Amino acid sequence: MKYILYILLSVFLVGCASPSAWTKNEIQAWYAENVHTFPDASSPIRYRGTDEKYHYFLLRDKDSWRNIKVDREEIHMKDIEPIASYSDRGHLGHYVVDIQNGFDKVSIP
Repeated sequence: MKYILYILLSVFLVGCASPSAWTKNEIQAWYAENVHTFPDASSPIRYRGTDEKYHYFLLRDKDSWRNIKVDREEIHMKDIEPIASYSDRGHLGHYVVDIQNGFDKVSIP
């Protein structure tokens, strides 16, 4: 019984860690609904990197972060980087993106 519980728990945890697939339109709709929750006007999305098929992002959702991915064909980014591991740069990815301006890199002073 312990082994079955261990296997079920492992499957659940792996599922939670996997990036969920979003579309560009879903991200923009989420941003439009939630922009008021970020009073400092900072973008709640950080770019984590790109592989052969997806762009990966961290989305700040109230009190937590979501690991999401978007098909490369939907977003054409100028500054493409390899996927940052959670140990790289404090696990928050390469840079903040401006959702309203084509997911361009945001310069933070």
